[in-house]
Amino acid sequence: EWEEVLSMIREVTVGAGESSENNLPMTDDVPSDFGRVIPRAFFERNEGGWRNRVKIAAARAEYGEVKRRAQTLAKTVAADFWGISTSDHHDDDTKLLWWEKMNLSLTGDAAVANSIVVQDIFNNNLALRDVPSWARTTLDDGSYAKPPSSYSHPRDRNGKLLLNRYTTERVEVALSDYLDACQEAKAGVTLALQSLSGDIRDRGRLPCIVRAAAANLIMTAVAQHASASLSAGWEAATVVRDEGHESEAGTFAGLWPYWMDGSESVPNTFRLDGMVLLTAPNMSGKTTLMRSCAAAALLSACGFRAPLRKRGSTIRRFDAMFVRGASADVPTEGKSAFGAEMTDICAMMECCGKRSLVFVDELGSFVLIRNEA
Repeated sequence: EWEEVLSMIREVTVGAGESSENNLPMTDDVPSDFGRVIPRAFFERNEGGWRNRVKIAAARAEYGEVKRRAQTLAKTVAADFWGISTSDHHDDDTKLLWWEKMNLSLTGDAAVANSIVVQDIFNNNLALRDVPSWARTTLDDGSYAKPPSSYSHPRDRNGKLLLNRYTTERVEVALSDYLDACQEAKAGVTLALQSLSGDIRDRGRLPCIVRAAAANLIMTAVAQHASASLSAGWEAATVVRDEGHESEAGTFAGLWPYWMDGSESVPNTFRLDGMVLLTAPNMSGKTTLMRSCAAAALLSACGFRAPLRKRGSTIRRFDAMFVRGASADVPTEGKSAFGAEMTDICAMMECCGKRSLVFVDELGSFVLIRNEA
């Protein structure tokens, strides 16, 4: 069943370590790039959201249209913004692409693309800061290399003129065509994924996907815990069954708070046997020790490492764990702090038994004896 689902997924999507169209690695499905002609961030912004999600064959027409429109846009920008004709870079025998050859010809101030072509991330637009100097150059016949009148102010997404930016009609048309192609590609990728989801649903394979997702989540958590616990210096305790004294909860060797670095805390070694009453001044660490002990017992019961500095810790396997901290009034339930505490203690008495680990912190701390007498 899983092999069938995996085969269906691989027909549409590309996984890690696989190859995409024409055996090209997945990393080749990257946003368009024309070097200094157009800022690379512009293409990443418009293509990064839908690339590397499906195989090229799943949206071949849309991918091809984006490539063609991006080429047209780059050539138009090269001609109208940079004043360089792409046809001037096709007559040599080198294997460089036209824009690679053009980049080699850009020197001086023109080598810095950001000083000429400006990407407007708010309006998703490309423009110039000013009419380029080469456009004002007069030719032998007295005409301009490109009439300054052909440059106009672009409009923002609200239709307002951007008076500090310049563009041409050809660039605006090529830009609009490219953005439309990107939207169609995004829709095509979405449609391919929706079609895959529909096929999996129609064949009754959704339960398999859910089980695989749950297993992946569990294994990811286990792997991350193993990595983090090893780097933190945690140790694994020995979990024992109900052998020996039923009242003994276990021995905790070198326990420290799980939220602290082991080198910055004071470890505690102790044995829990029967009911333990812990008393000490305020801010001495009673609650910290209780929470650390409960966390270590829970982690050990799950087979994980715990914040135990020394080997030799033995912790009993419990059928239930109950941790109750201090509380306050609960007006929404019509209970005082004492009433809320007694409700929790009642639930504890009903659910916990002799094989349970119970922690109760500051029971009745909000009750003023003098006022309640």
